[in-house]
Amino acid sequence: MASWAASMREGLARAGQHEPRVIGARDARSLISLADAMALVRDGVLWEGTGKIAVPEARRLLLQLTLPGNDDRGVAAMAKCCAVPELGIAGYRFVGSIGGEDPVRYVHIVSLERRRLLATIDEHLTYLLRIAALAVVAAVHTIPVARPTVGMVGAGRLARAVLEALIEAGAAGKILVASRQPASRERLVRTLRDGGFQHAYAARDVRDAVAQADFLVTATTASTPIIASGWVKPGATVYGLGAGAELPEDLLARAERGPVRLVVSNWRECAERADIRRLITAGRLNEADVDAELWEIIAGRKPAREREGEIVCVRAPGSVALDVLLGAWVCARHVLLA
Repeated sequence: MASWAASMREGLARAGQHEPRVIGARDARSLISLADAMALVRDGVLWEGTGKIAVPEARRLLLQLTLPGNDDRGVAAMAKCCAVPELGIAGYRFVGSIGGEDPVRYVHIVSLERRRLLATIDEHLTYLLRIAALAVVAAVHTIPVARPTVGMVGAGRLARAVLEALIEAGAAGKILVASRQPASRERLVRTLRDGGFQHAYAARDVRDAVAQADFLVTATTASTPIIASGWVKPGATVYGLGAGAELPEDLLARAERGPVRLVVSNWRECAERADIRRLITAGRLNEADVDAELWEIIAGRKPAREREGEIVCVRAPGSVALDVLLGAWVCARHVLLA
């Protein structure tokens, strides 16, 4: 049993004795630290990989609606769910968007025994924390360098969350930021330096950031590749965060990727991503072509690298299970600290 599980069980049991709680985004974020999130994410990846978390075959329900006369204000809703018998809960995640923005982002925690709602959590901030924590866990388990040079392509909220988490975890020796707009990368570098990390720099261009990085993170909205595989430093880890096809196909497709090991956080989840799905449809990638799932590396069942100098390409969108675990922690802590 994970070290945090007993405390979470106690809090969830107490939550079942009260009326359901609604926990806002700021309150939720105040109840969970990066260290908490990393432990939950690491063990959540292990639990899901070993079958301790049940997720339906249909990974999500997606509904989309275009408003008459307002093509740029489409309305969409996405729902996911899972069950965590180890903790006696089910989790339901709901995201609602208007024109690409997501004003609605909630996770609902439900008791399997009592069959009632325990809490509804606004996860706008804990969701970013979960993404950042998963990136740090992947970095720790796939990079042989203790304080790597981190290359970040992208300068938005997601990029900032990941970089701040890497800094807090002591997993960044130097940071190079590249983005389409010079102003955005310089602004992010200033933010990191104002926060006390003085080894953050704006890269000359994307290639400069890629070539120096031990841990390269792409966090953009690009729908076409933004890097070339030939730019990547031997022995580096490439971590693709964007939802689109921002990584070159020769880092992913088995016949084309050479000395590159493909690692996924969860094959079923990754198979729904646009870049992976396109390669599957074209017959250029299947589950057998994956060198390891992240849980296998964490558990020591498979190495991140088999030979020195191999590039590790990680595709890790995470899963509803990780969001539910963070939501359950927030629910439990909210009761225990009341």
